[in-house]
Amino acid sequence: MIGIKLDGRTGEESDIVEFRLSEVNYITVRRATKHNLQIPIYHTQSDALLPLRTIGEMTRAYVQYGFIAADKSNIVNTRRIKKMIQERKGSYIEFIDGTTIQISNRRK
Repeated sequence: MIGIKLDGRTGEESDIVEFRLSEVNYITVRRATKHNLQIPIYHTQSDALLPLRTIGEMTRAYVQYGFIAADKSNIVNTRRIKKMIQERKGSYIEFIDGTTIQISNRRK
């Protein structure tokens, strides 16, 4: 699993931590705000870790696996892209399995 440190973040790559479920001592849940969904917190011997929740966190964590932010809402695996189709109202990415997604022409 990949998580982000709950405490002591520096804004560096070291905030992103890979861990195995077998390393987790216990899991608690917390609400970010009164009306938000509950978020699991994985407690290991060395850290309390949150699941990745933002495009920025995911992009930083997954870049080593070939993923990039295609726009503000989509992260794509560059190793699975067949082609990009540019159109006036937006662009499309076609993957090697034939699926497509529409992305914004403006990158974040």
